[in-house]
Amino acid sequence: MDLGELKAPWQAWCDEHEYQGTPKRERATARIELNLTASELAAQKRRAGHEAYVPTKWVVANLNQIAKL
Repeated sequence: MDLGELKAPWQAWCDEHEYQGTPKRERATARIELNLTASELAAQKRRAGHEAYVPTKWVVANLNQIAKL
């Protein structure tokens, strides 16, 4: 994609944030079982929906955020 006049500001932002482009996503191949109470599951579904995630993707997204800390 040609960014035209936006290329220089975009490159500056990338350099400032040490952004190297889109990282290659690792494919999920492992599974775990997570036992929740009915109220915990309901709360998790509400939060996931509020953030436009399906429940399992919401858990993964939060684990990825923790891993960045």
